[in-house]
Amino acid sequence: VTVIALPFYLMSTNILVIASTSIILAFFTIVFGLLFSYFIFKLIPNSATPEFPTHQPRRFRKAISFLAHSPGIFWSGIRLTIGEAGGFYTIRSPIPVARIEGIEGAARIEGEIDSSGNLTRIIPVFESEGIVPSEKIGDIVESITSTKAAQLVRLMIREYIHHSGGEEI
Repeated sequence: VTVIALPFYLMSTNILVIASTSIILAFFTIVFGLLFSYFIFKLIPNSATPEFPTHQPRRFRKAISFLAHSPGIFWSGIRLTIGEAGGFYTIRSPIPVARIEGIEGAARIEGEIDSSGNLTRIIPVFESEGIVPSEKIGDIVESITSTKAAQLVRLMIREYIHHSGGEEI
């Protein structure tokens, strides 16, 4: 409504504004067209939509914050896969990840989240080839608390020390 009423309002001013009314109207029309096409592009799915999914960063904040504030965690963030085909890049399978302090390169814990961003599962992962985790170390599935996460971190450090001797820690 403002774009339509603006030229008539500007015509009641001085001669320079009257002369530039068409330029001002064209500028507002271009801005409106760009914004409209941007929202239409985002809202209407097309054949490329499954190939280029979008991920909401807010969805991962709660899980990463939980992992970052767990005892024994050195770093937490998102692990993802970046693919490229024909000059187009796509981000696949983002997962909240935390590295364990002292054994950052050998072990990590990964999280699975639901649609609201809550952690539904914590998975221990050893990256070293020689470490085979014992039965004590398992996924945390129900009632995930920082105490259970700290216990899992402690068990992973013990397992690493058991297999490697712990000289690196």
